[in-house]
Amino acid sequence: MTLTNEPTINDMAPAYTDRRVKARRLSVWLVGLLAVVSVLSLAYGASGTSLWSAFGNIIAGNDLSRVDRIILQDIRLPRLLMGICVGAGL
Repeated sequence: MTLTNEPTINDMAPAYTDRRVKARRLSVWLVGLLAVVSVLSLAYGASGTSLWSAFGNIIAGNDLSRVDRIILQDIRLPRLLMGICVGAGL
């Protein structure tokens, strides 16, 4: 029987678990950051349309104007979803 100084599986378990915890925390932070950036992407743009005013109109029971609907639903939302899909593909 030869004695070696190589670590066993039991010796490496805490480090492996620690990496898993760090990776999970990083994933949660990145998903949160994606959510914040997604809302900001929908909220701000070159036109005068604002996500916040659109939410205010919806909550007040008013319909969105045609321009607001086109900019938010036909331009910003598809651009956001395409960016998320392309980023996930990388």
